[in-house]
Amino acid sequence: MRCMARPDVEVLRGYPGSPITVPILAIQPMSIAVQQVGLNATVLRVCGEVDLLTAPMLQAEVDKQLMLPRLIVVIDLSGTTFFGVSGVAVLLEIRDQVAHTATSLRLVQRSRAAAKPLELLHLSGLFLTYTHLADTLGA
Repeated sequence: MRCMARPDVEVLRGYPGSPITVPILAIQPMSIAVQQVGLNATVLRVCGEVDLLTAPMLQAEVDKQLMLPRLIVVIDLSGTTFFGVSGVAVLLEIRDQVAHTATSLRLVQRSRAAAKPLELLHLSGLFLTYTHLADTLGA
C-alpha cells in the first residue's frame, strides 16, 4: 500500500472578482490501513505524520486490534513522514501492553522519519525491527 494524496479543487477569487479554479492537494495527516494476514497476524500500515494530534488515533487502532487473539502484530511505519515523541510514547505503551501476552510486536522501519527518533532515544533495541514487511511475517 502506498500513501496517496487526495486531489481536490479550490476556488480562488481572481482580480477583479473572477473565480479561478486551482487544483490543490488535500493530504490527511495520517492514515492507517489494517490487514489480517492468515489467522494469527495483523499488519497496520501507517502513512503520514504521527504527532500529538494523530498518535491517539494510532493507539486506538492498535488497542482495537489487540482485542483480537493475534500472535503477531506488525506496525509498518514505512510510510511515515514525521514521527514525533507522541508516536514514540504510543510504541512504548503498545510494547507494555503486549509484554505479558503471547503477542509479538514487530515494526517495519524503512522510513528514516520513524527510525531516527528511536535511535536518538536509544530505544531501538526494545523492539523487533525489520526493513521489509515480508520479513516480519516469516520470522
